[in-house]
Amino acid sequence: MAVSAIVFLLAQTAIAENLEVGSTNSNEVEQKKTVVVTANRYPTDIREVGSSVSIIDAEEIKQSGQPTVLEVLRSVPGVDVVQSGGRGRTTSVFIRGAESDQTLLMIDGVRANDNTTGLFDFADIKAENIDRIEVIRGPQSVLYGSEAIGGVIQIFTKNAGKGTTANAFVEAGSRGTHQYRANIGHRDKNISSSNTVSFFGNDGISAAQSKNANPEDDSYRNVTLSSKNTAKFLEDGSINFIARYSNSESELDAFDFMGNVVDDLNFEQDTELLTLSTRIEKSVNDWVTPSILIGYTKQEIEGIDPDSEFNNFDISNDTFAVTTKVDITPTWGGTTSLGHVFETRKADNRGNFDA
Repeated sequence: MAVSAIVFLLAQTAIAENLEVGSTNSNEVEQKKTVVVTANRYPTDIREVGSSVSIIDAEEIKQSGQPTVLEVLRSVPGVDVVQSGGRGRTTSVFIRGAESDQTLLMIDGVRANDNTTGLFDFADIKAENIDRIEVIRGPQSVLYGSEAIGGVIQIFTKNAGKGTTANAFVEAGSRGTHQYRANIGHRDKNISSSNTVSFFGNDGISAAQSKNANPEDDSYRNVTLSSKNTAKFLEDGSINFIARYSNSESELDAFDFMGNVVDDLNFEQDTELLTLSTRIEKSVNDWVTPSILIGYTKQEIEGIDPDSEFNNFDISNDTFAVTTKVDITPTWGGTTSLGHVFETRKADNRGNFDA
């Protein structure tokens, strides 16, 4: 088990106000004020951020028609997405040429990278119930540690729309592709709740070359649940609870002794990812706003192959973090942010990859 801590102190002076923002690319929507959170760990006008930032909002995700975050990220400048096959296959993200283990993924403020490799496999993150995705290109190690040398990608879960809403979606296509989604939400002046369940299935393709005989397609299944619940108290106080869970099953191929990909009729990988976070925020006065974020991530990856000794493994990751922060915003402008992150990480490898 590893324990780490980060202390940060940020100060920023207001540079400009009430100016029109001209978008430099399609991911930065032109509007009076575009706010980014990840770059400075507090809401900041994008014009006052020194880092290179792209924001993909819910409307852009919807218009793209892409079912997964990895496909949405392909449109972001400076971001390379590498997938080792069809749906559900290992997917790495590289920012500005840095290694994939130098790209940090956060989900609602909670770290999601693998504790054994430092990587994150983007294959199973569905583009469901997402408010926006922030991509910060370039080193962010001062704020987020060495895993953020390449940059940071953060996913924010969507709030509910006004009133009580419910909707459902069904889609089908070639290669046995089918997906279903249902959402129910409610929002009034004191509470907000948005809850989504989705299923994606695909018969897939074989990664094995036809000359090596590949009669078996490798299917993929994914179930994702997400929920965001917020309550207000004492006028300007708020508490929220956010949960995201995904369970995926992928049929995989194996390698022969020459390194060629060959069909394996019974090799399957099951992956579960759970992220939980609770955030409490309440202003002390007009200047000072303290907050605390408690987050937990758990990932289980299991390989099952009854025909081989080499593809049976069980990898478990647990991360628990507490982030405390105080934002000081004087009436004359600018913001100073003082904070501390305490984090524990645990990993366990069983099977072929015992250390």
